[in-house]
Amino acid sequence: DEERQGQLQGSLAALTSLTSIVGPLLFTAIYAASITTWNGWAW
Repeated sequence: DEERQGQLQGSLAALTSLTSIVGPLLFTAIYAASITTWNGWAW
């Protein structure tokens, strides 16, 4: 069914866009919170 396929592709595109925004923000927050505890861990 073409309509369901379009809905699925639209949902996946929206999810990809959302994660490309939320992912870096979340990683930055986790990194900033953990850098003082695990100093030098990123190296």
